[in-house]
Amino acid sequence: RAETTEELSEAWQPLAQSMPPRASASAAAALVVAASLSLLLLSASLQGPHPSPPVSKSRMLSAAFARRVLRPAVRMSSPPLGRAVGRLAFGLGAQGARGLAGGSSGDMQRATCAQAMVAPSGYEVLKEEDLEEYAAKATLLKHKKTGAEILSMEKDDDNKVFGIAFRTPVDDSMGIPHILEHSVLCGSRKFPSKSPFIELRKSSLHTFLNAMTYPDRTLYPVASQNEKDFYNLAEVYLDSVLHPRAAKDPLVMAQEGWHYQIQDEQDDALKISGVVYNEMKGVYSSPDSLHARGTIKALFPDVNYAEDSGGDPVEIPN
Repeated sequence: RAETTEELSEAWQPLAQSMPPRASASAAAALVVAASLSLLLLSASLQGPHPSPPVSKSRMLSAAFARRVLRPAVRMSSPPLGRAVGRLAFGLGAQGARGLAGGSSGDMQRATCAQAMVAPSGYEVLKEEDLEEYAAKATLLKHKKTGAEILSMEKDDDNKVFGIAFRTPVDDSMGIPHILEHSVLCGSRKFPSKSPFIELRKSSLHTFLNAMTYPDRTLYPVASQNEKDFYNLAEVYLDSVLHPRAAKDPLVMAQEGWHYQIQDEQDDALKISGVVYNEMKGVYSSPDSLHARGTIKALFPDVNYAEDSGGDPVEIPN
């Protein structure tokens, strides 16, 4: 009897929210498919003499329906069947959105997943694309205030992955991006531990936890199959790269980059040491590494890639 998506949501929402945790896949599937079909039938009934609402409004309505009714049921279902049927139901919901909007096939392609139709507050959706070879949906968003770009990949996979990346091209081989990569993971404003990276390695349920310096970018990726652990890892990494302790404590950079230290008690001579400095000394002691470095420098003599972003031990103290 519903005549609008608001009424339809109000009818289905109590059922979706009353489902017990870890409900059977069949129960969740039945609810979510029935709710989606009802949206599809509503869209059909509104066609013809009834005026169609604007596309943007109908997308908001269908997204609200998905958020209030479909998503709770899908999340409560037992994997993997519940999630698979849930994704099918979201597709039916998108069909309903197309009918409500009187949209074209292009509108339908952009509305593949109802939950991705409306950008989060403060963000702008730049592009949406279904990547069939990865069985994933990609959405590129832009943060309006800072211009930061966010790539969201939706995939039916228990492993949750997050990464933050920075452009770090170099014009010398002093290893500054590599030193910064190490330094930002040595404590932050919210997590002032001397080495939260080591603590996370020992205590988290991560499936991947590291940081990498490339010739033109630096990456900080984390992954976990446990949702709470995943968000904890992402929070620590974000606070580390945006509010590092190294910005206020010069000893962090000295420790991770290079510093002087007394070699031994019998000899007062100073020697250069440091985490990155010693690491790159090991790299440059390998003939294979020297050959690869020389090859790249010969191939790209006049561009940034001729330099070593990891740092040349001869250049690092400069």
